Amino acid sequence: MQKIKIGVLDSEQEYVTKLSAYLQRYGGMRWEVSAFTNEDTLKSYLQKRKLDVLMGTNQRQLMNVKADDCVARLFLVEESDGENMLEADKEWKKNIYVAYRFQSAKKIGQCLEGVIRQEQLVTSMGIPMVAMYSPVGRCGKTSLLLDMVDSGTYGRWIYIGMEDYSSFVAEDCLGTDEFWYYLKEKKREQLLNYIQEVKGVVGSGTSYFDLRRIDRKDIGWMREVLKDSDYRGVVFDIGSGVLQSVEFLKGFDYWLVPYVEEEIAKRKSENMKRLLECSGMEECYENMICFNIGDTKEVQTIWKKVFGGNFI
Repeated sequence: MQKIKIGVLDSEQEYVTKLSAYLQRYGGMRWEVSAFTNEDTLKSYLQKRKLDVLMGTNQRQLMNVKADDCVARLFLVEESDGENMLEADKEWKKNIYVAYRFQSAKKIGQCLEGVIRQEQLVTSMGIPMVAMYSPVGRCGKTSLLLDMVDSGTYGRWIYIGMEDYSSFVAEDCLGTDEFWYYLKEKKREQLLNYIQEVKGVVGSGTSYFDLRRIDRKDIGWMREVLKDSDYRGVVFDIGSGVLQSVEFLKGFDYWLVPYVEEEIAKRKSENMKRLLECSGMEECYENMICFNIGDTKEVQTIWKKVFGGNFI
């Protein structure tokens, strides 16, 4: 599997070293992160190889890098209105993304993944798999995901229902169990034909006991099967009765956790976080994104980070 090559450029050695080290852990085997403290070192590197994404805090330095040497650039701005600041320079808007420098390294990592998605660099590491699971029931997550897939705003995504009991009407679920059979038995052509037939929207099976047999290896196999397709990614709508263990969520690039602005719902989400911390499940926690599903602006921000787009 070809790794995504990422460069971090900043004159402050402690900052660039710590950020690069975190991003390497965050991306795991998918990324190769290199740290640069000056332009000369970067130029020497680019004489022998190219970067997929270069990120840095100096606009001039980023613009000095030739387009042939770098697919995209992520400008880490010190002000939260950085996107407005860039409006004056139209040339700068091409293949450039903006993120706030002084947010957490985790959020910068999420922004970086958004750049990779948007530039379709993700095809070299397999398409992204996104899980939507929340301890809060009836929060509207299914409708939200279906609207995202149907809109086409973020390209072609596949919706896969893994709910305890499907909310789809009966006729929309006919044959759904065949999909899970094809996935579990690794029947590639039948799986692709089924997805094409249902236009990328797979309803939950008739028995959630069957869905509980799906594991991380199955998710990984599906990622490989779809990597050469024109789909941008897959979103899984997971119900509590289907989730065998939180370990299952390690097979996904993102774990979206919606909550509603209500005391009991917020308490459930906090208790879930606490359980992960106590159980040493930091790897799951790293890719978890909690958001208020009733806050339209917050949802739009998360959608851009996960499914692609320019952001601040």
